[in-house]
Amino acid sequence: MKGLLLAVGILLALYVVDQHSNHGQYTDAVQRMASQMRHSFGV
Repeated sequence: MKGLLLAVGILLALYVVDQHSNHGQYTDAVQRMASQMRHSFGV
């Protein structure tokens, strides 16, 4: 459980850094990729 919380914390920190330094371009790309994967798997 500690590992999961640590991973979520790291991902949240990376998200915040991306939003401030790169205007969210990497976050947007990951969201588009996840959306395409959901569509491919029919989720």
